[in-house]
Amino acid sequence: MEILENIPLAQYTSIRIGGPARFFCIAKSEQDLSEALEFACEKNLSVFMLGGGCNSLFPDKGIDGLVIKMQNTEFKKEDDGKFMVGAGVGLGYLAQESAKAGYSGAEWCAAVPGTVGGAIYGNAGAFGGEMKDIVEEVEYINAKLKTPAYAKASAGKQNSKLKVNECEFGYRESIFKKHPDWIIWRTKIRLKKGDAAQGQERIKQYLSKKRSTQDLISKTAGCTFKNFKLPVDLKFLEHLRKKLEMEENDFKVIIKNGYISAGFLIDRLGLKGKKIGGIQISEIHANFLINTGSATAEDVVIMMSLIKEKIRNHFDIQLQEEIQTIGF
Repeated sequence: MEILENIPLAQYTSIRIGGPARFFCIAKSEQDLSEALEFACEKNLSVFMLGGGCNSLFPDKGIDGLVIKMQNTEFKKEDDGKFMVGAGVGLGYLAQESAKAGYSGAEWCAAVPGTVGGAIYGNAGAFGGEMKDIVEEVEYINAKLKTPAYAKASAGKQNSKLKVNECEFGYRESIFKKHPDWIIWRTKIRLKKGDAAQGQERIKQYLSKKRSTQDLISKTAGCTFKNFKLPVDLKFLEHLRKKLEMEENDFKVIIKNGYISAGFLIDRLGLKGKKIGGIQISEIHANFLINTGSATAEDVVIMMSLIKEKIRNHFDIQLQEEIQTIGF
């Protein structure tokens, strides 16, 4: 395992933004990860984990610490529809391989970029499915870097496991967001027996729908903001409906499971195409920010602040970022 210096992070993110990491390495095995954490402990460095980089934003100045790119690509079918899947496995791969094997439940993963580890971290989801629906158990490493005993311990002995009901999954949330020292290593997935041909067809349908509604060919970090959970407050709901200038029936249609789309709200204010520096709000999906070629992290932060201000002032709604800002 090689530790590199001053590696530009833009190349490892889908939005192609980010300065250099002071130190950078790729962890393919538990031994790699153990050595990287030991190095960080010896140098008193902060550690930042990177998966597929599809929902991540690094600062223009870079990261003064160690960035570890997770590349545990373990993928093993077990009994009764169970799969052991490494945190570095791509979601698309999980969807395709499990469907080919005749198991159903992970087809939606094909429509979400990134890795399994990142998806667990943020309880990613699409088309009605979420990671919480297919995860049975998550194995993680508790990297208490300031404890020398940990760094000197042999690989694998620090691994802990959480059952799905212990992961505190919520809408784009998990217990791992509360514990930055917990490094997701792998997960046990449980799927239902299905039909391979039907699974493949379902994947094609999901991908087709995604291509028609999202900007997939541009440099973007995916959804910028979480959808907003509406309060159980009839007065506020009526206030919002009037602000949106919608009829009651139309208003009910846009509410999905108690949430209203952040992209819908942004679009309603006519912000599609808005540009600041090199960053632009997508003309296709208003919750996507597009790097037009010269965007900086500062451009992204300014644009996100502008959107949040306008949404707050017009709708009395405070949006929360879905994109992960790392090292700011």
